[in-house]
Amino acid sequence: MRKRCTLVLALLLAAPLAHAVPPTDAQLDALHEAARTERLLEEMWPRIEAMQRQMLQQALQGREHDPEAQARAQRSLERGNAAMRKALSWERLRPLLRDVYRRHLEAEDVEAITAFYRTPAGQKLLDKGPALMQASMEAVQPLLMEVLGEMEKELRAEAGSP
Repeated sequence: MRKRCTLVLALLLAAPLAHAVPPTDAQLDALHEAARTERLLEEMWPRIEAMQRQMLQQALQGREHDPEAQARAQRSLERGNAAMRKALSWERLRPLLRDVYRRHLEAEDVEAITAFYRTPAGQKLLDKGPALMQASMEAVQPLLMEVLGEMEKELRAEAGSP
């Protein structure tokens, strides 16, 4: 009787492991297609580059720089952006993302997520995603500013500066 219980328990515990099938490249590619991953990546670059240009302008603001120094800084930024685009191209990211998703999701999960993204609700979530992210970041910003302000006060107090 004890051997039977042990066998039944072992079979029950092993059952979920038997169903843990990793997703195939084709399943992962279908997920990324349905989720518009490549398009979202391409749409991200102009925002990143605009943010970097703004950061450069802020860094140069209030300082006397000759036009040639500003032009050199701009060219350097453009070279950096080109290198980043190349390093993080979809062709290079796709195999990395496949590996990451394969380590964390089973084939069944990938199929279900892909099916969801192909529904009207999934498409709406993808359509509204950037606006939701922007609104979320704007909503969180006051909280972050409050925490950063407190951290700055503590650092100044620790350093003994006003």
